[in-house]
Amino acid sequence: MPGFRLCLSMGGEDPKKIQTKLREADRLGADLIELRVDHLRNIDTEVLKDEVSPYLDRCILTCRSREEGGEFQGSEEERISILESLIELSPAYIDLELATIKAEEHLVHKAREGGVSAIISWHSFEETPEAHTLKMKASDTLEFGQIGKIVTTAKSLWDNVRVLRLYQRFDEGKLVAFAMGQIGVVSRILAPLLGSPLMYVSLPKEAVAPGQLTIEEFRGFLDVLREQD
Repeated sequence: MPGFRLCLSMGGEDPKKIQTKLREADRLGADLIELRVDHLRNIDTEVLKDEVSPYLDRCILTCRSREEGGEFQGSEEERISILESLIELSPAYIDLELATIKAEEHLVHKAREGGVSAIISWHSFEETPEAHTLKMKASDTLEFGQIGKIVTTAKSLWDNVRVLRLYQRFDEGKLVAFAMGQIGVVSRILAPLLGSPLMYVSLPKEAVAPGQLTIEEFRGFLDVLREQD
């Protein structure tokens, strides 16, 4: 079975509650923790640093734009400034949207200079595009980042097949690709088995994206699959 890391995604508005969630993620055995900074009510990177500093070497920091499903309420200029500050915290990874990087490529250079790995992501909340579009977007993300991330929305089971076929076209461990929504759950389960380096899961009742499994739910599926080896 290919190697991958369990990444527990977490949101929440109150920065003071972050440590409690981080400890819970640690207790549950998450390898990495994605902190959705755009969910915070007031974003103060100094306060954030105090709360997450023991975990930064295992953190993926994300401040998602509203255009790609985020909850950030400020201007794009403010969001870019926050992303710059997040990179300066030296997390394990920074998640940057492909559209953001095409407009603000200096963020990738800043991350590289600071020793922060970049996950370049692209989302489609309406559909799963045709294969040639998916391949083009995946290639674009990998042009800029150490890891590319392609997330679509499944309207049919065939959409899962289309997005999962990306793993045949790119090196193992470089691309995360799956579909959102209940129909897309199967793609989330199969993605790490096909070469995705990360499996995004959540705390119970705290999914940050449609169709996201809890860490315990995914482990249940994984145990069944391992029993067949």
